Amino acid sequence: MHAKSDKKRPVVRTLGFLRHHQPTGVFIIDTVTPSRPPVKRVPKAPGPPRRALNGVLLLDKPLGMSSNDALGRAKWILKAKKGGHTGTLDPLASGLLPLCFGEATKFSNDALDASKSYDALVVLGSTTSTGDREGAILQTREIATDVAAIHRALEKFRGDILQIPPMYSALKRDGKPLYDYARAGIVLERGARPVTIEELSWLDEAQWHASENCTRVCPQLPQRVHIWGSRSAGTGAVLKYSEDPEHRTTPKMGPLGQLRAHPTLNLRVRCSKGTYIRVLAEDIGEALGCGAHLGGLRRTQVGSFFLESAVTLDALQEAPDPEAFLLPIDALLPSLPILKLEAHQAERFLQGQRLRLALAEQSGFALSTQRCRVYGEPAMQFLGVGHYIEGLLTPQRVVAIH
Repeated sequence: MHAKSDKKRPVVRTLGFLRHHQPTGVFIIDTVTPSRPPVKRVPKAPGPPRRALNGVLLLDKPLGMSSNDALGRAKWILKAKKGGHTGTLDPLASGLLPLCFGEATKFSNDALDASKSYDALVVLGSTTSTGDREGAILQTREIATDVAAIHRALEKFRGDILQIPPMYSALKRDGKPLYDYARAGIVLERGARPVTIEELSWLDEAQWHASENCTRVCPQLPQRVHIWGSRSAGTGAVLKYSEDPEHRTTPKMGPLGQLRAHPTLNLRVRCSKGTYIRVLAEDIGEALGCGAHLGGLRRTQVGSFFLESAVTLDALQEAPDPEAFLLPIDALLPSLPILKLEAHQAERFLQGQRLRLALAEQSGFALSTQRCRVYGEPAMQFLGVGHYIEGLLTPQRVVAIH
């Protein structure tokens, strides 16, 4: 007889039963342990009740926050059930982000497709892996340019152009966004896409004009350098490191005597849907022969909405009535003509029925118009969007009225 051991006997756990001998097939060796009492989970406290809000919020998105995070915080402040944004702004970018709540989400496509305006900071002389300041620097190059050369470069990108989307973008290939491939070090072939640059203005041209003949000895460097910048503004850029005044190269200075990395261009861009400002910055740098990346971006306009009318998240949270910042749903559709219906017609329209109408008496409404805003009498309540063709009105999107 062997003395009993205090050690627990290994057992074999198999499908459906336990056996102390070696079984055939798949098994797991484990030690039998006393069962523990179930852990009582404390339920989470319910959050604030959500409301069915309908309207549009013009948000001034802060730097460093994603569009989805900004939307989530606005929904929490407003206690809104349903919401969406009308075009992503990268965390690097700030500015106007229209948010749609409730029934307004049905009509957000017009804002998604609208032209957009940006103030962009283009950093000359270096390229990065992402096309903006968040990426690793890939290459630095000398900058030998002047005001006339910059104007010639900008002119190439006005009007209808072709753009190759960046690898760091949300466009998908085989169900995966391109940035997933980029992070894995994979570069895929991308086709050029047509976009339109409606406006491309150079905002700080005057500073470059004022600086072309400004020279100074920089005490931090052993040799004489030519500084490009405004004495009154206290800024400048080093144009050469050699004694030869005919050879101009680059970096930039903040306050005189303080060397900065590279000179910049402040640009205002108004462009069509699908335009990548990062790619535009890179292409301008290539046209100048020095390379460039996007150093900053602020969106100032989306369709008929302007940044001046936007509210910050902090102001929204501190407001006694945040809902007062909401615009009506039809603010998304200012360019569509208005069609008015009688009460009995409005009821049929909301039920999705087509209506035969004679609209000659409605002044300002073109009979050839295909898409229109529809309102119901007598309170001029917004009902939705319809197609009007040859006297027949067909509902396209209708508001759910409770």
